[in-house]
Amino acid sequence: MHLASPRCVFPHHRNPFSRLPLPSFVCKGDKLRPFVTRVEQISIPSQRPSISPKFTPEDLSFHKIWPFIANTLASNNSTSWGLPIFRTTYGNDDLWKLYLETLYRGSYRSLQRFGKESTLFPHFYCPVIEDPSLEGASKNAIRETFAKWVTDTSEERDGRGALKMRQKQAPPYIACLMANAYCLERFAEARDEEQRDEAPIIVYKGWHRPEWTDGEIHKEIDEYQDPEDIYVPDESELIFFEEIDGSRAPVLGWMFAEISAIPDLYNDLATNASYDAFYRAYARRPRVFADQEDDVWKVYGVKSIVFGPTHSGPAES
Repeated sequence: MHLASPRCVFPHHRNPFSRLPLPSFVCKGDKLRPFVTRVEQISIPSQRPSISPKFTPEDLSFHKIWPFIANTLASNNSTSWGLPIFRTTYGNDDLWKLYLETLYRGSYRSLQRFGKESTLFPHFYCPVIEDPSLEGASKNAIRETFAKWVTDTSEERDGRGALKMRQKQAPPYIACLMANAYCLERFAEARDEEQRDEAPIIVYKGWHRPEWTDGEIHKEIDEYQDPEDIYVPDESELIFFEEIDGSRAPVLGWMFAEISAIPDLYNDLATNASYDAFYRAYARRPRVFADQEDDVWKVYGVKSIVFGPTHSGPAES
């Protein structure tokens, strides 16, 4: 059984959060549920859940959508799932509260659409790291702060099973979320609930070396392999990437995601080994996760390596 791609099949690589007509959805074992448009009863949790969930064999089945959330919780006897959020914009607490409420409500609707809200949402918790000194923090600064947060892991802070999850490099310890002024500005511009659910949040890979993806090839090369020896049979397949942050590297170590797509993101990060998970989930700008159109240039071990232009500068600001 192949476990690397647990997503359901959507035509043209569309994701489950694109508002497609119901007949376009194809998935074994799950029935698509319509979105609920009013979930005002959902609020920001004040503390991390303290009770571990009880799952049935069906909940843990890999034939179901998003099986890796439940399996990560069960295998570590954990009480919660979610990613830490670093706040780097201050001055409008009301807007921030509404942004977080929308993140939880959007995630609830996403889970509810696939019948997962009763088993998974009660254990959904994204700790918020707030510190005015992080105002306008750079990518490197957030990554360093996240690294310290991971180092300071404890069951007192992060709940039962946290140390085991860190050892296994579970999603909260390999990636984090960050909301900056741009994210809140886009959120404030949203005209309706659907647009608010699609507001951006930034996803950072916790440990990233931009020189590993220098823009000439997008897959890491074995240290004993000479890039000059790699053969590309069809130059028409070459893909060139726009310069972002001074770099044309395909994978920049960060991406935008829709705030309602956290369940899909967490499941993707839990699906593969930590060194590969972010790469598989990655959506390069201007795309936003959970858009999977970027899959066309990713190498899955059977396709030719795709080349891009030379790295033109540092990938981090």
